[in-house]
Formats: sequence, C-alpha cells, structure tokens
Amino acid sequence: MRIYVDSQEEKMDFPPEFSLGEIIDQVSNERISDSRVITNIRVNGEELLEDEDGLYPDIAGGEIDSLELQTGLSQEMAHRGLQDAKNYLEKLNPGIEKTAELYRVGEDAKAHDQYGLCMDGINWFIHVLEGARQVMGLDYEKISFNGVPVRSYVENLENVIREMLAAQSDEDWVMLSDLIEYELLPIMKGWKEILPLIEEAARNQEGKAEKGEKAKR
Repeated sequence: MRIYVDSQEEKMDFPPEFSLGEIIDQVSNERISDSRVITNIRVNGEELLEDEDGLYPDIAGGEIDSLELQTGLSQEMAHRGLQDAKNYLEKLNPGIEKTAELYRVGEDAKAHDQYGLCMDGINWFIHVLEGARQVMGLDYEKISFNGVPVRSYVENLENVIREMLAAQSDEDWVMLSDLIEYELLPIMKGWKEILPLIEEAARNQEGKAEKGEKAKR
C-alpha cells in the first residue's frame, strides 16, 4: 500500500486485516499535525465520500493499493465552514419554507423529498457550528445574541429537530408542517445574525492567542 499525505509519500506498513478507518486513524496520529484536518480522501485513485451518517465505507486494508489524504489548517477550515454556512442559509431557508408549504397543501411525496434535503443541510450546519466551537476554542455561553447565549440557540435548534423527528415517526404531517414553519424557520432565520457574532468572537480569540505567543518571545 502506498500512502500519501498532501502529495508526500509516507513510508508506513499495515497488516491486511486493518480497516480503512484504523489506517486513517494511525496515519493521522503519526503523520498529521494537530493543527490540520483531513479534507479529502482518495482510495485507489477514487475520491471517498461520507454517507448520510458521516461515515466512510468499511474497506479492508488488503483491498487498498493507494491511500491519498489531503489536509487543511483546522482554523482555516473552521472559518471557511462558517462562511459557507452563511451563504448556505440563503438557499436553506427558502427550502425550509417550501417544505412547510408542500406539507400544508398535501403534496406529501414532494414534501418528504424536500424535507430530507433540508435535514441534510441542517445536520451539516450543526456540524459546522460544533466544529468551529472545538477548533477555535469558543465558549458559546459567552457569545450572546439579543442577550441570549449562543449555546441556548444551538440547544433550541436541536430540541426542535427532535420534535420534528418524533412527528415524522408518528407520520403526523400537520404537526411536522407546523414545527417547520413556526419553530424551525424562525430559528434558522435568526442564525443569519448569529453567525457574524461567532466569526467576530473567533477573530478576537485568534488575536488574543497571537498576543500571547508574542509575549512569550
């Protein structure tokens, strides 16, 4: 097996019974700096994509001829994720409105498809928020919007999603439509104003870190 990290070949050997996940974990621990994250994976020349649960296919090491990993700086990726999230909301929020409307007029089949797309987007959005918090060392209790900590907005979004999933499980489409229109949509519209506050807090955090590093020199 030939292993590349950012186009640089790494001399590492793995037994054939090792899974792809085990191989990536070991390469990450031994060859990738803590300040960087994996942004792209190619196995045998083919790009590997995550499934809906954020997992990669279970491939045995014996089936892998080449493994290529591309990385990026963690903070750069977090900043990019927040910027992408701001742009994505411009598409996601109209999609949420459309979902509620389709349920309301009884177009259940179309509504289900649109709902699935919206949930994929919302799950990605939450993933970006959590990634930014961890990578940038942000405290969402100390960042506030309208006097309310950002942590409360995250928890509120997660609670509404749980209610939506329960309504979906019960096939209560009226309840699901109401939750989407009157609970979810206002929350997501509010995030358009919250995300810039998170970006500002991240810049302040980085500024403090840079001053601290200079003070040590």
